[in-house]
Amino acid sequence: MFILRNIEEILASIAISITVLVVIVNVVLRYGFNFVVPWSEELSVICFIWSVYLGISSCYKHKLHMGVDVMVAMLPAKVKPVFRLCVFCFFIGVEYSYGGAELSVFDAIKQSDASHGYVLLCH
Repeated sequence: MFILRNIEEILASIAISITVLVVIVNVVLRYGFNFVVPWSEELSVICFIWSVYLGISSCYKHKLHMGVDVMVAMLPAKVKPVFRLCVFCFFIGVEYSYGGAELSVFDAIKQSDASHGYVLLCH
């Protein structure tokens, strides 16, 4: 049960550990042996992106994100859920009006420079 409760933290720490390890190994190989691992940059970027996403999820789970709730605190208890729903719908509308849906769906698969193939980034 411990693993399921802390899955975000475990996966984020694995991803950031892979990032650090791959970068250190690539630096040692590049400057020590004049050899570069071609996929190391992509792997480190993908692992770093996933560690950020998982860290965001973990912070949300533990309610560690900062928020300004001055207006919400002044509202009556019955109105607070309706107000939060309206704010949520407003931000979703802003996201989609600026083309966020197009960017998140159609840029998810991008041309990889180092491997000359396609890498799924899921951003």
